[in-house]
Amino acid sequence: MTGEEKRRLLKEQMKAEYKQDLVQRKEFLEKVKQLRETQKLNNALTDMVAGLEDDSDAWIGKLNEASALAEAKVDMALDSALSTYDKLEALAKQAELEKLSAAQLVEQMKREMGLLPPETPATPSPEVPAQEQKPADPADTQSKKRMGDF
Repeated sequence: MTGEEKRRLLKEQMKAEYKQDLVQRKEFLEKVKQLRETQKLNNALTDMVAGLEDDSDAWIGKLNEASALAEAKVDMALDSALSTYDKLEALAKQAELEKLSAAQLVEQMKREMGLLPPETPATPSPEVPAQEQKPADPADTQSKKRMGDF
């Protein structure tokens, strides 16, 4: 058998296989068409029979399922909203603390630069009798230069 004959034989076999596959596909599509038509009839009959039976329990079950699902969704949404609110509240508190610490730092820097008077201690110091107090020396106040002094 020559190469040309082998190719022709393989081509004929492939052609037969493709034809068989196409025939099977057509049969399958026809069966699907028939089944769809019968399915429509079956659905119509089922609906008619279901209308004759008392299906209140089924309807109640469906309503219970729907209401339980709706309640679960609402609960999840509320939980999400509450957690978001709590997170926002915590972030606001954190921002407020940062703002206060920044203000204290600025005030401290101003005191170190001499722009504000020194901080008075929070605890009262024992009063020194008037005789022991030293008068303020004008030379001391002049020797300390402040920002903006030349």
